[in-house]
Amino acid sequence: MLYQVLLTTSIIFIVLISKKIKLSHWSFNILWSNLGKIFEKKLHPYKKELFKQAQGDVLDVGSGIGPTFKYLIPNKELKNNNKITKVVAIEPNHFMFEKLKKASLLLNDTPCEIYMKTIEDAIKENNIKENSFDTIICNLVLCSVHSPQLILKDIQKLLKSGGRLLFIEHVVSENSICKLLQHLCSPLWSIFFDGCCITRNTGQYIKTMGGWSSVKIDNAKGPCFKYISGLAIKE
Repeated sequence: MLYQVLLTTSIIFIVLISKKIKLSHWSFNILWSNLGKIFEKKLHPYKKELFKQAQGDVLDVGSGIGPTFKYLIPNKELKNNNKITKVVAIEPNHFMFEKLKKASLLLNDTPCEIYMKTIEDAIKENNIKENSFDTIICNLVLCSVHSPQLILKDIQKLLKSGGRLLFIEHVVSENSICKLLQHLCSPLWSIFFDGCCITRNTGQYIKTMGGWSSVKIDNAKGPCFKYISGLAIKE
């Protein structure tokens, strides 16, 4: 009983402190700068095939330290010939700014705008507008937004008719034991990984929301979790 009280108190204390000093932003920047390389290596084959479908004006939601940028330039090795006219990067974690800015240099002459804020604030402050993007990319980000269903509705509004949502996300496991472990680990995981929720069924959110002319979702193999990659086209 005492152990449970101490554990609960410790978790509450960590949550309160992290909110005050943005500990989750700081810790995630350190963790992801190292662990992100492992995830990137494992998911590279899926990202290569998925992101070569990007075109026109592109919004990269939750850009992090910029792992998506290398897929958005013509590259013989990646076998893409992306016709990108502009990239807009949205990232609320200010600890990642310098690395994100450096990564944006990969885009060469492609115009790139970086907004260090949430997508909600970027919409509210008129940095990004409805019906203005040909492609929106969610690269391991819908796990971290507060209300994924609401954000997906906003994303759909930002797309032009016929615009593409390209996404690769980790989702809750279908295996009952793995699912239980994810639910048990989720509270502490969320603190150190900047709000990342490991129990979401993102593919289901996208498929059932309506407003798409087509949705294609495939399974992907990556570290730790079950992953999906997919393409949704706005009506």
